[in-house]
Amino acid sequence: MENNAKAQANLLFKEKKLVYCIIGPDKEVQVVHSYEFSSEQLKQMPDILEQLILSDDILQRFVGKIHIAFSDLHHSLVPKDFFDAQELAAFYGVQASLDNSHLCYDFIPLIDYFNVFSIPRDIYNYLYKHYPQAQFHCDFSCLLSNVLTENLKKKGNQLLVNVGKNLMEVFIIKNQQITLQNCFEFQTSEDFLYHILNTAQVEHIDLTQTAVILLGEVYKTGSLYQLANQYLPLIQFSERPQKYRYNQALTQYPSHLYYNLFAI
Repeated sequence: MENNAKAQANLLFKEKKLVYCIIGPDKEVQVVHSYEFSSEQLKQMPDILEQLILSDDILQRFVGKIHIAFSDLHHSLVPKDFFDAQELAAFYGVQASLDNSHLCYDFIPLIDYFNVFSIPRDIYNYLYKHYPQAQFHCDFSCLLSNVLTENLKKKGNQLLVNVGKNLMEVFIIKNQQITLQNCFEFQTSEDFLYHILNTAQVEHIDLTQTAVILLGEVYKTGSLYQLANQYLPLIQFSERPQKYRYNQALTQYPSHLYYNLFAI
């Protein structure tokens, strides 16, 4: 694949994984690569990350635009009218981790909120040095922005669930307005189903009339879907974000897989 200065790379760091895709100047997603780290490797960051990038021909030589998103369960949404870039630590609030963290923020225009989040400082320093052109994001901001852009105009209530290995983000849209966005950790299929059912109950969502749309790392043959399908009559899988085109080679992957990556 040609290294083009007009190309774009999306990188997502989430749940012990680095997943990235390359988007050509014509807005076509060309390739997707994924790496998974062990707990021991995470302790050796950023050295392990440097070795990975130097061994990956695309990442090593990439010179185009780069958007890097990190998952942070402690991210903090701040209304635009109250936001002050000089007060990130006060907005973030999790003091215990600040010594080893670099605080960042991004903006979600459709709800007029800033989102304050943290990146491990040594990883941020390495990535910024290697990719000085990089823009950093919270993965939740990207996900929420794309959900808002593509789903608010649809009629009817919707419950969307972005699924990771042990993390799920839930969004509820009622009457073309988002009424809830939340993150949950889960360990079992029963945990996964409980969070969906409980969220629907709290938000007074009738699951016999509301589509439950799954995004991310969930498969029809897996235990998460098999159990949820017994209780959710209108369960379905999402399509890929519409802002890109997708190379024919990507048809090997289910359309809902890597949604979070393509939302960056």
